Amino acid sequence: MDVVFHYQWQGRTYTSREYGAPPEADYSTLKARREVWLAAQSRHETFCRMNPEMPAEAVLETDGIRAGGIFCAVVGAMLLATIGQVLWFKLHGVRAEEHGLRLALPFFLVMSTFGVGFLWGGLVLPALKFCQAKSWTQTKAEVIWSTVRENSAGRGRTYYPDIFYRYTINGTVYLSNHGKLSSGFSEGYQESRWIVNAHPPGSWIDCYVNPAAPEVAARDREWKWSNLAALFGLPFALIGVGGIGCYAQQFWRKA
Repeated sequence: MDVVFHYQWQGRTYTSREYGAPPEADYSTLKARREVWLAAQSRHETFCRMNPEMPAEAVLETDGIRAGGIFCAVVGAMLLATIGQVLWFKLHGVRAEEHGLRLALPFFLVMSTFGVGFLWGGLVLPALKFCQAKSWTQTKAEVIWSTVRENSAGRGRTYYPDIFYRYTINGTVYLSNHGKLSSGFSEGYQESRWIVNAHPPGSWIDCYVNPAAPEVAARDREWKWSNLAALFGLPFALIGVGGIGCYAQQFWRKA
């Protein structure tokens, strides 16, 4: 999505084109965000987030940044709590061995938070989307354009096919570029190029439409085995939840 906005800082006017949403964001998501921004602009209430150290850097959308910041803050707070307990024990001459589970509780909370979050985002949510999409309506869609997009933010340089298509439901034309139900692992450049070449403008493809919300569609609703990589978080979740359970059991025994 092409966005241009102006903002002022310390008497100077800056211009930015960064909207801040994930590069893989689908058309319906970007359209909804655009409508929110336009509505806010009509009320003179549009805000952006600016880097105070580099005022020329600013974005409109910060949902992903905010979510990541909250997660890091929670994990950081738990680690600080563990360090604080160790220091408190040392200052007061308390043997840490006598409070082993209590001392390790923040550690178990960090492990469980990381593990459960990893499993939820990488496995449970995609599975729920897959089950829901099995009842979606299959229909024909015409490809308007297709290209290979590059995302060089965060995880290094990755590529993905961006196929923009239109379909008709009950006489209404809808637009979408939603590909897979879940992001999973991104395709490499060669695979993305092959997908784009197989779907040139003017070609017809099958897409799957949510009957309850026809503006939501996907080209691919199949389960991706790459989502099983989220099982990496299972040991962390088991250790964390198991440790919390042992602590709770010891606490109730003492009570």
